[in-house]
Amino acid sequence: MRNGYYLYAYIEINEYANYYKTDTKRHDQNISLWKYSDGDLSLVRYWELERLSRIKHHNKAFSTKEQFIG
Repeated sequence: MRNGYYLYAYIEINEYANYYKTDTKRHDQNISLWKYSDGDLSLVRYWELERLSRIKHHNKAFSTKEQFIG
């Protein structure tokens, strides 16, 4: 790994699950920002999507990558 920041997203993008409003296989979806420096990996920031969406366990899929980023 190179030194730097890494963004990890534990989400599901699924057009059909979004359209039909079905639960996804992933629950408690989240995004985390990590910093790697000379062999040391540390968590910088962590976002639980249920805190932003107000959907308990946030097990709803995003329709597209653009919807997720937007």
